[in-house]
This record gives sequence, C-alpha cells and structure tokens, in this order.
Amino acid sequence: MINLLPPEYRESIDYGRKNTRILSWVTTLIFGIIVLFLVSIFGRLTFNIATNQANSQKDSINSEITSSNLNSVEQQYSDFLDGLTGLKKIYQQQILYSRLIKKLATLIPPDSKLSSIALTDSDRAITLNFVNSRDNLGPTIQVNLENQGEYIAQQTRVLLPGAFSVDLAGKLVTQSDGSQIPQIIINSDSRELRFFVNIENDKAYDTLSNALKNGGEFAYSLLAPSFDSSGYTAQESPSNVPHLDSYTVNTQNKTVDFYFSANSMDEMNAVKNVIDSNKWGAFTETYLFNDTGYIFGKDCIAQISGSNKSTCDAVCSNGLDNCDYDQKVCIPKSEKGCHYVIRGYYDELYTNAKITSVSSAEQATCNSNGNSCTHKIVATYNQLFEKIDINRVTACQADAISGLNQCKVEMRAQFDPNSKFYLISDGGATK
Repeated sequence: MINLLPPEYRESIDYGRKNTRILSWVTTLIFGIIVLFLVSIFGRLTFNIATNQANSQKDSINSEITSSNLNSVEQQYSDFLDGLTGLKKIYQQQILYSRLIKKLATLIPPDSKLSSIALTDSDRAITLNFVNSRDNLGPTIQVNLENQGEYIAQQTRVLLPGAFSVDLAGKLVTQSDGSQIPQIIINSDSRELRFFVNIENDKAYDTLSNALKNGGEFAYSLLAPSFDSSGYTAQESPSNVPHLDSYTVNTQNKTVDFYFSANSMDEMNAVKNVIDSNKWGAFTETYLFNDTGYIFGKDCIAQISGSNKSTCDAVCSNGLDNCDYDQKVCIPKSEKGCHYVIRGYYDELYTNAKITSVSSAEQATCNSNGNSCTHKIVATYNQLFEKIDINRVTACQADAISGLNQCKVEMRAQFDPNSKFYLISDGGATK
C-alpha cells in the first residue's frame, strides 16, 4: 500500500496521537491525586474521632480512679497486703515454740529462766527475755547460745555410753573439777566434732552405725531398747500389748512415724508415755492418732500379705449410727486389729556423721593415753542461732513476794539459716 499523504500531514497525525496518550496519563494522575487527597482527609477525620474517644475514656477512667469508692477499695487491698505480708513472715519462720523452749532449756545455765519470747521486725529473729537469779549471767547465756558445739559434745558423752554401750576413747582432758574425760575436738567454724570410740562387738557397731545414718534413725535407736523391754517388738506378746509393725523417717520434717497394731487408743496412750518418758529425750513432740489410711477408708482394713483383710470396725464414739470419720473409733474384730500412728518430732543431734576404723597410728595414740579405740567418728551439727546480741540488762532487784533476786536480760537472737522448727499439722499421719 502506498501512502500518498504529504509528510507534514503524517507528522501532524503522529503528534495528535501522542497528545491523546499524554492527556490520558495526565487525567489519570490528577484523578489519583484527588483520590489520595480524599483518603487523607477521611483518615485524619477518623484519627481525630478515635483520639477524642480515647481522651474521653481516659478522663472517665481518671474520674473513677479519683472517686472515693475506689480509694476505699484500694486502701482495703493495701491493708490486706500488709496483713498477708506479716502472716507470710510468721509462717516462713516456721517456729514451733514448744520445741524451741525445750531446746533453749538445754542451752541456758541453771540460774537463768526464760520469761518470754517475741517476734522481732527482722526475718528469722526473735527477742528473748531472761530472769536470772544472779548478776552477770548475760554473757554466759550469750556464749552458750552461740557455741552450741559444747552442748553437742556434752550430749555425746552421755548418749554414746548410756544408750549405745559405746565408750569414748582417745586423749583424756582434765576438767575444772579435776575429773578426766575423753577429748572431743570441736571446730566451731566448720561446726564439726571429731572423737574416738571403742566398740567391743559387731552388734554394738551395727546399732551405732545405723543410728548415725540420720537424725531419725538416731532417735529410733535411742527408743529401741524401751520398745524391746516393753514387748512391743516381740513376735508373740500378750493380747493387751501393742505391736510395733514398722516405722518411717522423714528427714525433711524431722519426724519418725511409728505404726502400731493394738486393741484401743488407751493401749496406745501407754506406748506414747513410754516414748515421752524416755530418759534420752530424743523427741520434743509426740502425737497419737488413728491411722488415717484405715479411718478414711470407711472401715478399719489392714493390708496383710498384699490383700485386704477386715480386722476391725470403725464405729461412732458417741454411739450414733452416723458420724464424721474423725468421730469414729476402731473396734477390733480380731486381736490387735486396730491400727494407730505415733508421730514424733525429734531433736537432731548430728546433721551428718561418719564412722570409720582407726588407722594403726591413731590406735597407737589411743593406747599411749591409757585406753584403746577402734573407730573414729566425724560429725557435723547445726547451730540454732547465727547471731546473739544483748539489747538491755536491768539491775538486779528482789522480788516483792518471794524475795528472790531477779536480774533481767533482753537479747536479740537471729536464727541460723539451717535451723528449722516445723509447724505441726493436726490432720493425721500418713504412710
């Protein structure tokens, strides 16, 4: 096809087409700008509305916060937190005062009497008030409470020969009264005792080595002779004598649970008296209850040879047909068919103890001091108080009624981190 149009005309047509495309792009750009402008305006209006709503809500919340009702609730909540903090503080100290008083009684001199104990503002600290019969006993009490190693050594000299028939050996030291006793080396910094003993037979060694495993086993070993002599461990015993079936040690709670078969609670009270009257005093608190494993099983069931055998009935102690489990007592259907638990909280003498045979050199040293030794014991102990301060000393005055001298001393005692006095739950023992 031959294009006969003049070149000038063809060029004008090309420019016209280009102008049309340019006009189309310009129109589209202008339309886009207008759309963006409208979107921007709409977005700003929306943002302003949201901001105004947020400010309105903020003002409303501030108004509620400053209202008297909310202030009252806030004050009540603050008071609750203060009370909860105090309660938590007392709970965390876990002080059982009956045990603490018995422990203190072993550490203070005879002329001193503890008159009161009070919590202080600091955690793990108490205020101790003493009334002494003579002056200048404050420093003596302070030394006794701070140096518990001497007390542990004194108990060791009594318990080993008395309860275990094991003699202390080694170098003899002379006391102030002129008597001689075997030496016990005390390291107050490491809280460690070192001493030698003379064990004459395997039975005595087995008993002592087992007792030194932990405080609970030590406490049981002190009681075992009394249980044996009372017939509680015999295979065959009179029908009215309870039988010790087993015992468990809880080293965390410092408890020993004794599981007995008996006919009545009265028989078990006699067993508890044997424990409480034991002259070695291993237990600071004891509690007796029906074995909850049987009572809360709705009847008294003994686990014998892996099978359930009904040995007694749980009946209401008041004679009614229906009552709560804690009001029931066990009536045996067979001899010693009822089951009881005695829980004892023991006073730990050693935290850890290791017994080893002496070397030939150590044995020669013992022989040179006039006695023989077979084993060495290294034991660690816990300190009751970490720090003792004397707050106030009052001049001695005669009591108006008795006429006896009263010298008052107030001390602040901070518990050692490792000392524990456990709160006792009266909910019953469990295996």
